[in-house]
Amino acid sequence: MKVRRACVVELVVDEEAEKKLRRLCDLSSKLWNEVNYVRLRMWLEKKAADRCGHGPDDHKEER
Repeated sequence: MKVRRACVVELVVDEEAEKKLRRLCDLSSKLWNEVNYVRLRMWLEKKAADRCGHGPDDHKEER
């Protein structure tokens, strides 16, 4: 059994919409890479970080 990790869809859009979608995807990937880089730096510095970028001391007030 082959596991698929993503759904593939074909969008039929005009040129203007395609430009907007490409820009949105480009910005999304840049943001994702930036967040992952920050998390990597925190991990390398031995600071724990959850997916929101919070370290272990950020949640003490919530408990």
